[in-house]
Amino acid sequence: MSLLRNSSRAIPRVLKTLSPVQTIRKMATPAATTKFEWMVIIPDHGGMLDKRMAVRSKHFEGLTANRENGFWKMGGALLEDVPGEDGKLKIEGSAMVAYAASMEEVLEQLKKDVYAESGVWDFSKVQIWPFKCAFREKQ
Repeated sequence: MSLLRNSSRAIPRVLKTLSPVQTIRKMATPAATTKFEWMVIIPDHGGMLDKRMAVRSKHFEGLTANRENGFWKMGGALLEDVPGEDGKLKIEGSAMVAYAASMEEVLEQLKKDVYAESGVWDFSKVQIWPFKCAFREKQ
C-alpha cells in the first residue's frame, strides 16, 4: 500500500501522532489582573517652564481622580539642581509612581495629562520601569 493511495488514512494518523490536538477549557470569567508599581521619569521639552506653570493648576486638577483611586502613588517635579537661596525651582520634568496592570496603562494616563496635551512633556524621552519599593516614609 502506498502512502499516496491511502493518504486519507495515513496522514491523519501521522499528524495525530506528531502533534496531538489538545482541548483547552476557556473560562467564562476573566483572569485577575495583577497590578504593579511603575516608576515614571518624563522630562520636559526645553524652554517649557512658563507653559508648565500656566497649566499647572489644570495638571493638579486632572490628577485628583487617579490619586483618589490609587493609580498615582506619588509624583513631583524633576529639578535641575537643589533650589538656591531665592527658592526658585528649575524644573526639568516629572517623576511619578503609578499602580497599574501594564506599562501601556500608565502611558495612556500620561497622554491624557494637560502637560502632554500642551506639549510640556517630551514623550520621546519618557522612561517607565517596573518598580518595587523597599520602603516608604510618611511625610
